[in-house]
Amino acid sequence: MKEIHLEPWESISETVKGWLPLIEQRLYPVMPEEPEVGKFYRLYPEDCISANHTPYHGSLRIGEEKENLLVFFNGGGVSWDEYTAAHPNGLFNAGQKDRFYFNECEWLGDGVLENGIASREEGKPFRNWSVINLPYSTGDFHCGTGDFPYTALDGSQRILPHHGYINTMAVLRMAKEYIGTPKKLLIAGTSAGGWGTSLMSEDVIRFFEGCEDVTCLVDSSTTLKADWKRIAREVWQAPEHIVSRIHSEDLMRDSYEALYKSFGGKVRCLFDCSIRDAALVSLQNYIDGQGMIYTREGGERLEKRLLELCEHMRETMPGSACFFFTAPSADAAAEAAGLTQHGILEDASLHEIRTEGKTLLEWLVSAMSGNAETVGLSLFAR
Repeated sequence: MKEIHLEPWESISETVKGWLPLIEQRLYPVMPEEPEVGKFYRLYPEDCISANHTPYHGSLRIGEEKENLLVFFNGGGVSWDEYTAAHPNGLFNAGQKDRFYFNECEWLGDGVLENGIASREEGKPFRNWSVINLPYSTGDFHCGTGDFPYTALDGSQRILPHHGYINTMAVLRMAKEYIGTPKKLLIAGTSAGGWGTSLMSEDVIRFFEGCEDVTCLVDSSTTLKADWKRIAREVWQAPEHIVSRIHSEDLMRDSYEALYKSFGGKVRCLFDCSIRDAALVSLQNYIDGQGMIYTREGGERLEKRLLELCEHMRETMPGSACFFFTAPSADAAAEAAGLTQHGILEDASLHEIRTEGKTLLEWLVSAMSGNAETVGLSLFAR
């Protein structure tokens, strides 16, 4: 068992203690000198750290179809000020009132893809692809390079390393030594990783220069906040070429637009979301000053915004497409408010949920073959 570093206010509940052996079993081994094809291994770039200053790792699966690559950005919340910085969402602080972002990747990030988009089950479309998995533990949508000072809950002065950009590029460099440049590239991410996909795809594409077949898929990532640009520049200290793309309260849309302007139809820009995503409603309510709560009205506002986003993508990014779905939220309070599942690419439901007769994977494979179409508009109340 790895050593666990706890902050003074943290504690391990009996429930969490029961999880630890199960989580330990799912941890990937460190990359050996002779890795096996089809098996995930950890990559530890030198001097890369998570928000709680523990070593950061990505992971790599070398596929039988080595020329096909999935780069996946994991999700796990966001931090944008001192209050959010002081309230991470880890296994060992479940008692805190508010929790905003994963702050370490030792126990979170490994294994999730194998139930979802990277499943090795027979017949799954990406079962033989190479995969670079990027756990999320920096609170900055994978795009930061800075150190953010804040006051922790015990009153001490601490630093939150928003090193998402540094960590991502370091893992890509290590992984490329094993897989080279792919011929077909899928960049995808869920929640915070979806925002990461929109923000980081151009850097990933340019890193694998020479790959002409590129698809990007943002899963469940849209929240409006007036000062995203300031946060990206001053809090996360993202590279200026990333900050300069942000010009509105919709960071994801701005970033996707900029990606399309850089590459045009050479890159397929796709988006998916459940129609009343509970986590997105809760986060938007908090940003709007209502607290981290579930509301039916928030779900209705999200429905309207998703339709507007889809129409905007159609107008500004010809060839883009959206997939909308609905499934019950796992949270009873969210379901009572009529809200729906958050994210799907990491979840086993990816293979089961259908909209208008199609699973998201079937829609994605079709889009990657040049047949991008929007699915799920029939789900919305008009």
